[in-house]
Amino acid sequence: MDLLISGLALEIDAGSLMNYSPAHQSRSTVPAPAPAAAPSSVKRPQEEQAEHDQEPSDVFYFDVHRSKAVKREANHQCGSRESPIKIEDDDDVVIKDEKDDAREAVIKKEQDYPAQAAIKREGDGFHEAAIKRERGFDEEEEVMRESEGFFPLKGYSDQTNEYIKRENDRPKGENDPAVAKAAPEFPLCPEQQHALDLAMQGHSLFITGSGGCGKSVLVKALNKALSAQEKIVYLVAPTGQAATNIDGRTTFSYAGWNVSASKETFSTLVKNSRYPSVFNRIESTDVLVIDEISMVEGEFLNRLSDVLGMLRRERFATGRGIICRKQTADSVRRPFGGIQVIAVGDFCQLSPVQPFEYCTEEVAYDPDHQTSTACGKLVFDKERNLHFCPRDREHPTFPDAQKWAFNSRTWADCNFQYIHLTKIHRQSDEKFITMLQKIRLGHTTDADLNVLLQPREVRNGIALFGHREKAKAYNDSELNKLLSRPEKFDALDHPKNLGEDRKNRFDKQLELKAGMPVVLLANLDVENGFCNGSQGKLVRFIRKLDECNKPKMPEKGNYKGDTYGFQIAYARYEQMTNYINGPSGAMGFPVIIFANGQNRVILPYCDMDDIETEVIPTENGYKKVLKSYSARTQIPLVPGWAMTIHKSQSLSLDRVSVNLQNVWCGRQTYVALSRARSLSGLKVIGNKLTMRSTLPLDPEVSRFMMEAERRAAAAPADQAND
Repeated sequence: MDLLISGLALEIDAGSLMNYSPAHQSRSTVPAPAPAAAPSSVKRPQEEQAEHDQEPSDVFYFDVHRSKAVKREANHQCGSRESPIKIEDDDDVVIKDEKDDAREAVIKKEQDYPAQAAIKREGDGFHEAAIKRERGFDEEEEVMRESEGFFPLKGYSDQTNEYIKRENDRPKGENDPAVAKAAPEFPLCPEQQHALDLAMQGHSLFITGSGGCGKSVLVKALNKALSAQEKIVYLVAPTGQAATNIDGRTTFSYAGWNVSASKETFSTLVKNSRYPSVFNRIESTDVLVIDEISMVEGEFLNRLSDVLGMLRRERFATGRGIICRKQTADSVRRPFGGIQVIAVGDFCQLSPVQPFEYCTEEVAYDPDHQTSTACGKLVFDKERNLHFCPRDREHPTFPDAQKWAFNSRTWADCNFQYIHLTKIHRQSDEKFITMLQKIRLGHTTDADLNVLLQPREVRNGIALFGHREKAKAYNDSELNKLLSRPEKFDALDHPKNLGEDRKNRFDKQLELKAGMPVVLLANLDVENGFCNGSQGKLVRFIRKLDECNKPKMPEKGNYKGDTYGFQIAYARYEQMTNYINGPSGAMGFPVIIFANGQNRVILPYCDMDDIETEVIPTENGYKKVLKSYSARTQIPLVPGWAMTIHKSQSLSLDRVSVNLQNVWCGRQTYVALSRARSLSGLKVIGNKLTMRSTLPLDPEVSRFMMEAERRAAAAPADQAND
């Protein structure tokens, strides 16, 4: 085991901490000093584990998990080239020893390897914390060791763990993937856990709650837990921005439709969804999670359900394919062809954009009536609050209230169980939380408005605008005031011909200057505060990356049974590495000091979309694999002076000023205000008249939300969907 310690010390010193494990000693590029009793070859993992299980020898040993946790901790703390490893005084690791001479041997090795000496040894506190963090990354390794049985997953309830344990105890083939792949990124609160338990039981759910209640966190936890059940899960959202926030795809892309789907006939939509790759995706789907459901038009939801249902029923009738092993004749007649649907969102926030724009009835456009097309545009009658076709009054008309998904026939047929998340995680000030809840429901008083409009000095706060042009103009003006030299970073697109107008949260070209405020657009290290929406200041650029700052190649062994997860991780790693080694990488990388006082080198981040997958048969069922994708890789920062309200969705901001002038949608006001973590960090630019005119809630939404709260409170925890 002396060799094990030497190898660890050298790997820490070389900055390659993330790649260390007993089975990987041979990867070290620096030869370790050979101890007297060193083995002539590296042991197999089984031999190392056997040695690990023995009593401590006269020398000493590192607990395997402890050494891995130390590496994780050191890697989290990697900073700039000048200070590659930052270890706090309370970041301790205890090295077990039996004799005084063993302790002296440790001290000697620490003198030989200063990087290891930086890891101080005073108590067991860091050991426990490090092991806890380690399990958050490699929970699969901890809970699925055959020799030790099942370990409950942290973050899941006893009910969910019992279900996973039963699944784990089923007789499986030799290559069957582990049921429990990973614990949630964050511990779930009881109401989030309740939603996850119901989803695991197969319920279709509607999950709602105000801004900051943890809906996005729950979506990711649902994806992990349901995928661990070997279910094929797809995450979708109505806009590219919303889809990016959950690492999903748009509703249009999922169904194989383009953005003009709203004016296509039903038969055209069915035809587009019959393409093999799309059909394979639709047939294999077990769970469809629709985020930002408030922005999904009711008629779009009907058409999506109808197309999916038709294709899945047709496939089931053939007696072939995946669907015949997963569905019954009764289940495929349900909405979406029997897919479990989980709708997530808040109807008090953004509404559907341009609902009922087209009449989609088929009309012939040639003399022989051999071809047909959609009729054309609908007209909105404000007096009757009705959308109708001006060409043919026999065509369907649509009351404006039907724009909401909850008023569609599909919504009623889904028989959702309602979950209302009430615990707010973004804000902690009860007074501010109460005020936001009243604003959300359109119930504001003059006293509330007076508090919101009080002048506050919010230094270095980001300004939120209703229009993109105003946000861009403000950023450009402030950037030009800085005298420091600009650095321009060009995005790396895959494939290369994605085009300048491609909608993405990352700009095609990003211009940065030292001294400017920035906002982080990616979850790099949530535990240490480097998350989507974190605000900071760019202090300098570094031209060369240390090993500890470079992206780490994913190891297939950490994705047991999850081929798709490994393929996605490797594709991202490949794109980020190509960026670093390309022209933009030669420009250097920004060092940001964040509001929490920590600094970090920001590497490129890969945003993937248009992901095409294929479901292939395996020895024990089916699995999802990556077929193709589009991606943009860019430094995940934006100027921190201004941003659109729409782009701020999902962000939690410490310092923000909200400009209510020219807000194009009343609900934008609530979305903007609820981005702030605290009232002290919020500045509102506007007046009472503007506030009163933008805050009222649609009566249809108000009625529905009252019903949703009633149903959520009345629903028993163990009630199953019919």
